[in-house]
Amino acid sequence: MARGLQASLVGQVLVEESILGWEELELEVVRDAEGNMITVCFIENIDPLGVHTGDSFCSAPMLTISEEVQKRLQEKSYKIVDSVQVIGGTNVQWAHDPETDRDIIIEINPRTSRSSALASKATGFPIALVSAMLATGLTLKDIPCGKYGTLDKYVPDGDYVVIKFARWAFEKFKGVEDKLGTQMRAVGEVMSIGKNYKEAFQKAIRSLETGRYGLGHAKDFDKKSKEELLKMLVSPSSERHFIMYEALRKGATVEEIHALTKVKAWFINQMKELVEEEEFLLANKGKLPADDVLIAAKKDGFSDKYLSRLLEIDEAEIRNKRIALGLEEAWEPVHVSGTQDKAYYYSTYNAEDKNPVSTEKPKVMILGGGRMAYYLAKALILSHVRVKIIELDYKRCEYLCEALPEAVVIHGDGTDKETLQEEGLEKTDALVCLTGMDEENIVVALYAKAKKVSKVIAKINRISFDEILDALDIDGFISPKMIAANNIVRYVRAMQNSAGSSNVETLHKLVNEQIEALEFKVREKSSVVGVPLKDLKTKSEVLVATIIRNGRVIIPGGNDMIEVDDSVIIVTRNNHLTDLKDILK
Repeated sequence: MARGLQASLVGQVLVEESILGWEELELEVVRDAEGNMITVCFIENIDPLGVHTGDSFCSAPMLTISEEVQKRLQEKSYKIVDSVQVIGGTNVQWAHDPETDRDIIIEINPRTSRSSALASKATGFPIALVSAMLATGLTLKDIPCGKYGTLDKYVPDGDYVVIKFARWAFEKFKGVEDKLGTQMRAVGEVMSIGKNYKEAFQKAIRSLETGRYGLGHAKDFDKKSKEELLKMLVSPSSERHFIMYEALRKGATVEEIHALTKVKAWFINQMKELVEEEEFLLANKGKLPADDVLIAAKKDGFSDKYLSRLLEIDEAEIRNKRIALGLEEAWEPVHVSGTQDKAYYYSTYNAEDKNPVSTEKPKVMILGGGRMAYYLAKALILSHVRVKIIELDYKRCEYLCEALPEAVVIHGDGTDKETLQEEGLEKTDALVCLTGMDEENIVVALYAKAKKVSKVIAKINRISFDEILDALDIDGFISPKMIAANNIVRYVRAMQNSAGSSNVETLHKLVNEQIEALEFKVREKSSVVGVPLKDLKTKSEVLVATIIRNGRVIIPGGNDMIEVDDSVIIVTRNNHLTDLKDILK
């Protein structure tokens, strides 16, 4: 120190201590104006210090931290938050040395942060909303809560495990090394809930939407030797936990992996048990596992799809087997604090489903979330029908969730058989296929009929094959073009014959009288008869909307022609049409 001061030009030295490899722990604290404080959530970062919290794999609650340490960190956090006089939420981050039991404060975020969002979702505690309420002068004891009475009595007492796993996109950035450090590299994160660590962990992996349905056999890691894998673990990367999984499969010990990664032995042991379970399953490749083995695998978070790939048997076999064993998802509530009885739900195979399901309301599943789906869902909800919408576009899902809060909106591919099964196709009363592809609507509709869905309707844009459609075992078809045409016909036919010497049969004003829909009866051959519509030189702002021939409504295309005895409906902004020939230039 003396030599350092002597060498310094300003008479100062900076003394630093490395805390790489220590445990990183977080507390989410809420304080009101009266100094009352509660801890919303205790978060344990599974990756050690040295990996940014945004990249770190973490759990809530803390799974390996003693109650003594948690209590001590809570008391210290309260002192810090109280001294800063924060009103609302504060994220407090700590470094803890498991060898010496020392605590070092890393930072506080006196605001709703990224960790606050995780804490809110993990516990059902709306930190941002409560913080806003506290900012208006309310206190924790002023905010009622069905579960705790008032929020000042809140404690994080959930009987489940929440896992956060980061999502990276290194492949999109050329020249960027896949290496994690103190600078955040993640582009997002996923959160999963399960009754135990293994279940939540494996659910998180599937939620990443990277095409991986389990921890094993990622990239070519299973082809590498133990030594190669251990060498890859020296530097943290986005693939670290997948590499650890294969290293354990190749015989690496918990102690070896801990020495390289500083991930605590408890978490590595949990992963080792999954590896051992997977290897036991692989010993029976090509056939269904024994009942007790399948049940254990499902309770540990193995998905049907991943088991299918491991065992090289059809996924439907696995699903049918577990259903026959009575092994189906249960739905457990997470109470939303600050409400009387609101909750959101997570699925688990480690509980019995005790939530009553109403059989009074009919259930309708809608594929596609376009405008037609929106208005249909809105009408069904008003009629007390339970509605589930499956939509592929994420932003559209977000809109539908806000616009239709009483509907269940699923982000997924509604034309995928597995998605339909998972979302309860066979238990729904009606299916309406409203995607933008006629072929997809027809195929899914036929599949639903094969699954004995009572009522199946499909949207068809092209109606030229109506004879074929009539032969299909589908309850009904919706054609937006036909609906529009029928409405025009209905409006026009509802009008009285116009007076005067014009050849207009009926007329109706549309769009605040800016548009006219006119019906002409073709009684004799003229310049508009027998000519393909594409070859007619019609005036601008004139549309041949519908041809009615022998009572049949035709939505005309370019090759269609007007014939004698047809009724033709013209939609136009031209207010001077008195004869069908007036549509020509």
